Amino acid sequence: MYKVRLNLRKVVAIAIYLAGFGLSAFAQNVVIQTNESSKSTTEDKCAYRISGICTTEDIGGVEISRGDGGGGGNYYLSFENYNNFTVSVIFEYVSAGDKKTGTIVLKANEKKKTNDFYYYPTDFKLIARKLNN
Repeated sequence: MYKVRLNLRKVVAIAIYLAGFGLSAFAQNVVIQTNESSKSTTEDKCAYRISGICTTEDIGGVEISRGDGGGGGNYYLSFENYNNFTVSVIFEYVSAGDKKTGTIVLKANEKKKTNDFYYYPTDFKLIARKLNN
């Protein structure tokens, strides 16, 4: 009977050891996520902002281009709305090294150019937002 107890103790000890080993192996595969490492804000989703408006608000469908204003580096800005609804467009560009912004409203499928000319405008960015009529 003494041998049986010794063997039973060994079996229990081995079972406890294996159970502990199995739990430690399982614990190595557990991924702990914390709020600090998974912070996400709307700021992260903005490619850029124009006058505080994030690009995530952009509905698309509007094109901006540079039209010749008669030489001397003066150009007007041309816009085309491909949407079938009115949009408000806020735009940004660089002229003579300075960032400048402006706004324009375009009706459905409307093409429009600015009245003012700009000196070598480049780096165009825009955000189009739907206007409710």
